[in-house]
Amino acid sequence: MTTFYIQALGRDLNGPVEAILDCSTIDDAKAEARRVLAEIAAGGLPKNPMDMLSVELFDVDHRPIMEVRLILEEIDK
Repeated sequence: MTTFYIQALGRDLNGPVEAILDCSTIDDAKAEARRVLAEIAAGGLPKNPMDMLSVELFDVDHRPIMEVRLILEEIDK
């Protein structure tokens, strides 16, 4: 197992929340980051002033690997 870190930013979170992931591969860690984003979105879509939900994935040394975002854009017609 390899240790990864995720940092989540969401509508109902009071600032960024960090968690530790132990995954077999980097692909497993990326899939887990996407799952966490979906779980946050299930609690409610983003709304102003924050128009996105985000989960960042870092390696064991806290170097960034990737970020997944859900962005809500409202367009008046």
